[in-house]
Amino acid sequence: MYHFDEPTQETGSFIQDYSGYEHHGSLGNNAALGDGAPLGQGLHLPNDVNGPRDYVIAQSIANFPTDAFTISYWIKGTIDSQAVLNTAFSYNAPGKENVLYITHTSSNTRLAIFDNGWGGFPFAVKEDEWQHFAVTWQLTNKTIRMYRNGIAIGSAFNPAGVPLPQNGTMVLGQEQDGLGTGFDKNQDFSGHFDELAIFDRELSELQIKQLYDRSLANLQLGVRICETANCDDQDFQGPYHQTGAFTDIAHPLRADIDTLPHFQLQGFPQGRYLQYRVHFDAVPPFIPGLKRVAIVASGAAPGSWTMLQNKSGQPFVGLSGFQEIKPVGNHRYQISPNGKDWYFYTGSAWQLSTLEVPIADAVAETMVAQTNTAQEVHLAISQFVAQHHAGSFFFRAFLQTADDGAFGSLEGIALAFTPPPADQPVAAFAAPAFTVAEDAKTANLAVTISQATNESVILEIIRSTSTASHTLDYEPPASQAVIPAGKLSAVIPVTIIDDILAESDETITFMLTNVTNGGLGNTMFTTLTIQDNDTHAEDGNLATELANAKAALETLKADSSATTTALEEKIAALEAAQAAASTKVETSSTTALEEKIAVLEAAQAAAAAETTTTAKVEAPSEDDTAQNTEEATPPTIIQVPAQPAAPASGGCSLWMRGESR
Repeated sequence: MYHFDEPTQETGSFIQDYSGYEHHGSLGNNAALGDGAPLGQGLHLPNDVNGPRDYVIAQSIANFPTDAFTISYWIKGTIDSQAVLNTAFSYNAPGKENVLYITHTSSNTRLAIFDNGWGGFPFAVKEDEWQHFAVTWQLTNKTIRMYRNGIAIGSAFNPAGVPLPQNGTMVLGQEQDGLGTGFDKNQDFSGHFDELAIFDRELSELQIKQLYDRSLANLQLGVRICETANCDDQDFQGPYHQTGAFTDIAHPLRADIDTLPHFQLQGFPQGRYLQYRVHFDAVPPFIPGLKRVAIVASGAAPGSWTMLQNKSGQPFVGLSGFQEIKPVGNHRYQISPNGKDWYFYTGSAWQLSTLEVPIADAVAETMVAQTNTAQEVHLAISQFVAQHHAGSFFFRAFLQTADDGAFGSLEGIALAFTPPPADQPVAAFAAPAFTVAEDAKTANLAVTISQATNESVILEIIRSTSTASHTLDYEPPASQAVIPAGKLSAVIPVTIIDDILAESDETITFMLTNVTNGGLGNTMFTTLTIQDNDTHAEDGNLATELANAKAALETLKADSSATTTALEEKIAALEAAQAAASTKVETSSTTALEEKIAVLEAAQAAAAAETTTTAKVEAPSEDDTAQNTEEATPPTIIQVPAQPAAPASGGCSLWMRGESR
């Protein structure tokens, strides 16, 4: 089985046998592989009149079929009417010439088998049209059959019959007068071949039709676009999972069809990952294969943007360089010390971005204003360190679609950075999230370091975002946590306030900032969720129960022998409960809510003051900078692979090297 798809610039004249028997071949003289064949590349044999003889040869074929075979290939070429033979295929064995050969003319094709006769049929090779050729022979029925484009065109019976010899030499494009030798320019073939296959059995007409259809009776495709790498958040659209209007392929894949099977990906959600699944129906013994799938973007608006982001941050205590690796197109950037807060350079300072992604057309202008070129990031990156001291480095790359619809690409970023010292512990929250019940009174947030030291490690803690109110829902923890010398962890207690309000769960996100005697790891943030334990006060059930009890009381009073004392006591208790519930609803709806609003307003003012104080970060003095430079570890150059995040409006597909997503 020869596909003729080898990259000859890498493999030279080598032609691979894909049958598994390793009867590999080689190109001879000016034989070459090129595009334009029915399946990928094909073989071209020029065989110029005044040039050398061109061919493909495979030698010592130990298991060449002896008592039955099917030979098939795609062919087109120029028939030399003056030639003695236009030999497309020949097989000779040691000590025996002309064991088998196939010749073509402008009107017919002939198969000759040594000691087994021959058959000629109306198969005319054409210069400008690919055709599928197949011929079969079987020793037991002594019959030759020939097929054009999957349809039988004739058969011939020959009474003689002997097994064919093995360990011979096969040649494409030449008749052999020896074992792989004795080529004659009056007996060669000038043209093109693709997908040569030799089977050790006679295939049926249906199987040859399947072979012509490239073994495909039906091809079905399922696709899903997802946010998670394992795509467990979406179902396939297509066969077996009919959740959308995705259709199966409507025609077989043949050389007489100009376009390959293709599908429009419509109605899919935006996402980071694309998965596809292919289902083949085929007639045994064929096992169809899929060589390649091309994902082509269409309809993306020129000027639209796609965002890429690195997945894992790089811890740093110094940054000195930022450079693109193999960029194609117009790119702009934001950088972050933690993967949550994104900054752009204004020309004088790094400013927190308000940009939201994915980028809509309406905010594209804002995106340009709040991003920088790679050169601008590079020139200002040392100032970023002065502002943020240390952290884990992340970047966002925004790639713009060109006017002609071509997408930009980026292999990665080369970052020059100074890592935390190897002997310095790295501090982080023990988990990115904690959960606590509202009535638990205390939530314990654990912080850890990578290695114990002889000095205490001090971590500064601030609130990053919050839907809960301090003083009403929780009491702010201390602004510092201390991990004692020789220890690996510490607990930050957060006091939880159990209020009487029925409300949704609330969250507080805490962030580690400066670390004394250590560095920051990747888990710089953690989110604490306070699970509410209150229910809305409703007296509907009490009213129903009270009405039923009063009706029962009247029934009992009609019976002079009945005792009503217990029922009367229950009614009194129900009335008291109903009154208490009404009071609780009123209190919860007015007084407590008014108190919460006042507390929230006070908390907002306090938070604003805290934010202002936190933002005042002094740049190091010249003396401090000189001292830090002397003690710093020399910068290290790394390649941070880019990863695509949610696609821009309009959607796109992007091929990247590095970490694929």
